[in-house]
Amino acid sequence: MTTSYLDLKFNLCGILLLECYLVSQWSVMIAGFYYNI
Repeated sequence: MTTSYLDLKFNLCGILLLECYLVSQWSVMIAGFYYNI
């Protein structure tokens, strides 16, 4: 029970980190687009 719970917790953390990374990459691209104009 605890191992599966920890695995789920780590998977959620990984998904959140990936989402934060993608959002930051996207915002950097948007900022670069605006600065180029």
